[in-house]
Amino acid sequence: MDNYNVQQPQYGQPQYGQQGGYRRPQQQGNDYYTICLLALIFGCVAFIFDPFYLTSLAAIVLGIIGHINSKTHKGMAIAGWICGLCSIGVQVIIDILTLGMGIFC
Repeated sequence: MDNYNVQQPQYGQPQYGQQGGYRRPQQQGNDYYTICLLALIFGCVAFIFDPFYLTSLAAIVLGIIGHINSKTHKGMAIAGWICGLCSIGVQVIIDILTLGMGIFC
């Protein structure tokens, strides 16, 4: 009865993987999700608030970086830099029509 061949788990030791070792989870894609998401956010915000075209430029730069480097989130990056370009176009037209006073900031 005392000859059981069962090991009791000890706390602090990993209980999975081969040989009791720790296996790091596989990283999928790369870590450009945040950059792509920021490009999209800045692109959308640029239509409302774009002081000195800075928000649009941030959307364009982050969108291009995300588009070049990301493998899985290219759609957000493309949408971000396209929104940035469109907001610059809209703001330039409004600045010309209002003689530089502009409706947007």
